[in-house]
Amino acid sequence: MVLHELPGAFPIPDTAAETGIRNALASIPADEALLIDGLALPAMAAPLAAARRRDFAVLCHHPVALETGWDAATLTWLEDAERSAFPKARLVVSPSHRTLEDLANMGIAIARSAVAAPGSEPVRVPVPDRVFPKSHPAQLLCVANLMPRKGHDILLEALSELGDLDWRLDCVGAADPDSEWPAALKALCETHGICGRVQFCGVLDDAALADKYRNADLFVLASRHEGYGMVFAEAVRWHLPVIAAESGAVREAAPDAATRFVRPGDPEALAAALRDALSNRKVYDRLAAGSRTAAASLPGWDDTAAAVHAALSEIWPRREATS
Repeated sequence: MVLHELPGAFPIPDTAAETGIRNALASIPADEALLIDGLALPAMAAPLAAARRRDFAVLCHHPVALETGWDAATLTWLEDAERSAFPKARLVVSPSHRTLEDLANMGIAIARSAVAAPGSEPVRVPVPDRVFPKSHPAQLLCVANLMPRKGHDILLEALSELGDLDWRLDCVGAADPDSEWPAALKALCETHGICGRVQFCGVLDDAALADKYRNADLFVLASRHEGYGMVFAEAVRWHLPVIAAESGAVREAAPDAATRFVRPGDPEALAAALRDALSNRKVYDRLAAGSRTAAASLPGWDDTAAAVHAALSEIWPRREATS
């Protein structure tokens, strides 16, 4: 297997991405099989068709046309590209059954599909007992890139209704420097007078992120859509209670016993769930115990690799795929 890392921006390709795709396809023998990341698929749809390459599979986290924030022209281009490319793939590997349903709901017919749930790394250090936060500010953690789909605005609206409770929120994740969204979130904090309680931490290294999980009392994510949601497994590995919007494939990623689910896009429902978990010890302890139990049965990356390998072996039984 040969890894070809493509430069530039995706899913909307810039010049570097377009050049990288052309160079990669030119360097790969015509009879070689391809395993393509779904994020790059819209940009590769036309080049693949022009090169008459049909021996490829796709790893699809979720259809990128379902990402929020696209203008009408970009959305149309993404939908057309995905509707063109996905049916030509010999196999689509998805992290969840819901993502395959999303493709079907877009009217996209797939020749063959498989589900390979993403793994997570076991925590290598002792995980602290999760004690109901009553004598110190409750530390909330949200791990997600700052983009509209992740619902930080919904979370901030919900927290604005909990001014009587003692809480702090750390938001960990990358912010697109060309996007106005991070500034809009900070403005929302100012509007609700919660700037002193909310910290935007940016991208953290593994050790710093582990510290955030270790010191958190509760994990919360209000995504408008998820193709899976690997951070839920990470939170459960740390035995954290979880509050999550029931969007996309979240129920496939977040264990029922560890999670309080709320309607997506509903700050009032999210506020009520957070208040319940932070004010009712029985609720908090039940979710923490459920998380601790669920952590033992989470899949690892070896399980994911085995599932992907099995699916690829069905279509390429006597050779390995390049990606």
